[in-house]
Amino acid sequence: MFGTRVRGEKALEGTNTIIAAPTGSGKIVVAVNIIKRHLKKALSGGKARKVLLMTPSTIILDQQAQ
Repeated sequence: MFGTRVRGEKALEGTNTIIAAPTGSGKIVVAVNIIKRHLKKALSGGKARKVLLMTPSTIILDQQAQ
C-alpha cells in the first residue's frame, strides 16, 4: 500500500503516472481526483491542458461522463 501512496503523491506533483491495481480498487476515483486537481490548478493559472483517460470499456467512460 505504501508504494501506491508514493506513486499517487508523485502524480499529484505532476509526474506522469500509470495506475495499475486490481478491479474494484478505485483506480478511476483516484485518477479523476488527480485530473480535477491538475485541471483546476492549470485553469487558475490560465494554462490550457489536455487529459487522456484510457479505460478497457466504454462502460467506465459512460459512468464518468454522467
